[in-house]
Amino acid sequence: MVYWISYIALILILGLIFVQDWKDRAVHWWLFPILLGLSFIQFEQKNTNPADLLTSLIFLVLVLLLLIAYISLRRKQWVNIFKNDFGWGDVLFLLAVIPLFSHMAYILFFISGMFFSLLIHLLFQRRKKSTVPLAGYLALYVTFLKGLELAGFQLNHQILF
Repeated sequence: MVYWISYIALILILGLIFVQDWKDRAVHWWLFPILLGLSFIQFEQKNTNPADLLTSLIFLVLVLLLLIAYISLRRKQWVNIFKNDFGWGDVLFLLAVIPLFSHMAYILFFISGMFFSLLIHLLFQRRKKSTVPLAGYLALYVTFLKGLELAGFQLNHQILF
């Protein structure tokens, strides 16, 4: 029963994150701790390996460090990507959904989610140089993945979920 309540709440929070990020390009900070809590409830119900949490966290930190290095090298000066290039809400979202996935599934989610976000943004962007509501797009993508899971699709259980 707790699993289903958390499942429904998770979908509602993801929907709220999508709408806020799409509309305002900002998400209320208090949604991320709620998302993290719901993710941990899902994590506990699935009997996932706890080491996957740390491994996924290390992966995310490495990606962010590489992004900082890449952008800094391109601009030929040290750059704080969190000022203009990458929002803290995006980082908080990526942290909050770690418990929803095994380590390999998180990497697959991260890569495919970035492609999904790019595709959706290119199709539906409002202006030529608009910012990307990455957390919102990724929330939509997680909702899609959870919908597939709910529909009974077993997308290679050992890798994805």
